[in-house]
Amino acid sequence: MGGRQQPYTEYRTGKPDSPGYTPEQKSEEARLRGEVLQLSITVSTHPYWRTLEAGTTVDARMALKHIHDQDPALTDIRTDDRSLQSL
Repeated sequence: MGGRQQPYTEYRTGKPDSPGYTPEQKSEEARLRGEVLQLSITVSTHPYWRTLEAGTTVDARMALKHIHDQDPALTDIRTDDRSLQSL
């Protein structure tokens, strides 16, 4: 288990190289990346963002990212008429 020597040091890795992803894992990763991309586009282009005052969009998006950190009673965005419920 000598491993490969690292550049600029005497350290040798203690683990062999990873065999990489299986074809099934590669396919699933590609599918998930595509889904994340599509969902990101859906959220970022939603008409809700055009209802915000100029200069408040970034703060609103940051708040949405952290909505799960808030009180559960406050996390139901469907109570706002301008909500993202139509996603």
